[in-house]
Amino acid sequence: MDLGAVQSLLGGGGADSKASLDQEIQDRMKERKEASLEDGEIVLEDEEELKAYQKANSNFSGEVIELKDSYSRVRLIPNEDMAVDDYNLINQGFVFSAAHLGAMAAINSPKAMITHCSIKFLAPIELGNVIEFESFAKRKDMRKNEVKVIGKLLGIKIFEADFNAVKLDKHPLKLKLSQETKRKDI
Repeated sequence: MDLGAVQSLLGGGGADSKASLDQEIQDRMKERKEASLEDGEIVLEDEEELKAYQKANSNFSGEVIELKDSYSRVRLIPNEDMAVDDYNLINQGFVFSAAHLGAMAAINSPKAMITHCSIKFLAPIELGNVIEFESFAKRKDMRKNEVKVIGKLLGIKIFEADFNAVKLDKHPLKLKLSQETKRKDI
């Protein structure tokens, strides 16, 4: 909604103006949900609610732009804080972080935890590159999941990972480990 539309809605003042503004916002949100949005915008139709990693910082981990059952798409737009040298090479840890977010979003459980990952970094990333990750989760049984994540730059595969995850009964930090099972060397 542009500033003119807001001003025209607020122009009359009072409860009617607020109701009109609320209705306009609801109508705009409904339009966005009903359409697959073009070129760089978030796809919202038939989408699930993100339950895992809701507080992930999109400045460092990318942004979930599509979420469906056992599938997610994450977009990482590297920023200057991610560069490690004068050539603007991006630290691969941020690339992994975006892939990890995609894997967790595809599983979409706050009680899930990654237990293993096999990674292939197939090309360097530099400032200005935009990477999109597609994640496909496959349930092995009630608790175990495998997630395949493919990262692409301009349609070319530059990253590939296979994640293994488990769904726990509780949040990983809420588990109470007995003294016998706690590692004493940590």
